[in-house]
Amino acid sequence: MIGAACSQLERSPDGTLVRVEGRNEQVHIAKKAGTLVIEVDDVDESVHLSIPLNSLRWLARRLDRARPTPRVARAKAADF
Repeated sequence: MIGAACSQLERSPDGTLVRVEGRNEQVHIAKKAGTLVIEVDDVDESVHLSIPLNSLRWLARRLDRARPTPRVARAKAADF
C-alpha cells in the first residue's frame, strides 16, 4: 500500500497535501520535487523531515518481503 501511494504521489504535481494550524502548533505535509516534506512546529519543538519518494517505495518493497506469511506467524506464536 505504501508503494502504491508513493507511485501516485510521484505522478502528482508538487504542492501541499495536508496543512493543519492550531493555536500553538502547525503541521504541513507537501510533495516537492520528488520528496515528501513533513514539517511540524509547536511551542516546545520542531520537526522537519524530507524523504525522497523513491526511498519510501524502496522501503515499502523491503517491508513487504520481510512480512511473514500468516501461516508462519501462527506457527511461531504456537512455539511460545
